[in-house]
Amino acid sequence: MKHSILYLILLSGILLFTTSCGNDDDDDNNHSEGHGTVRIKFENGANGHTLDFNKKYTTASGDTIQVNQLKYYISNIRLIDDGGHEYVETNSYHLVETSSINSTYSVELPEVPEGLYTYFEFSIGVDSTANSDVNNFSGDLDPAGANGMIWNWKTGYKFFRMEGDFWSDQDSTGVFSYHIGENDHYKTISFGTQVTHDAHAKTSSGGHGGHTTFAATVSTDKTTEVHLFSDVLTVFNSPKIVDLDITHKVAVGDTIIHHNYGHDFFEVHHVEQE
Repeated sequence: MKHSILYLILLSGILLFTTSCGNDDDDDNNHSEGHGTVRIKFENGANGHTLDFNKKYTTASGDTIQVNQLKYYISNIRLIDDGGHEYVETNSYHLVETSSINSTYSVELPEVPEGLYTYFEFSIGVDSTANSDVNNFSGDLDPAGANGMIWNWKTGYKFFRMEGDFWSDQDSTGVFSYHIGENDHYKTISFGTQVTHDAHAKTSSGGHGGHTTFAATVSTDKTTEVHLFSDVLTVFNSPKIVDLDITHKVAVGDTIIHHNYGHDFFEVHHVEQE
């Protein structure tokens, strides 16, 4: 009788331990039963409004600009929820192109586990792995469809390209041309607060252009839209002011231009669910 009772106690303990471990594994690998879609909309603008190629804008230095071309690569999109679980887009390379009739570009992220996401990260440019050989990729990295975003005199992609006309405060006129590339100018933009899954300890957002708040709820069979607004004037104004009489042509990289678009170029305008 005593042996039977002891056996039952041991058996119950083993079953309890196995169930507990199984639940931990399920929580780590399948923390959500449902999935939804996240659509990230990049809306290119100036002065809080849609970017207009036919309009002139005044910079902080007193110069006047008119943009006629804006292109940049977005890569390595990542979301982290309030439990520390991470969603990473695969083959995450997108060429954002603005035209006179379309200033918005959308990225669709399918099958995102439901939950409250409090951290959002992406990079401007192409990471060093993809940037080392432009002939081994398809999609937006395919040289045939890169639309002027590959160097013709060196290996690699142009991360950011903006061109237009300017009228300076010194009464000079001309063309500005910013073509930024190379691995040192790859910029990571982050919004919100990271949560470590193991300890559930919150840490400050990292990378360039880190912003303190972000919240996006993903629900089953619904689409969550994250509206990102970019402002081309920040490239000239913040955090460093660009004098177009001095800095109107940049090829490969520049401490002012890539520094500016890596900080205040983007903001999360709003998040909605449909």
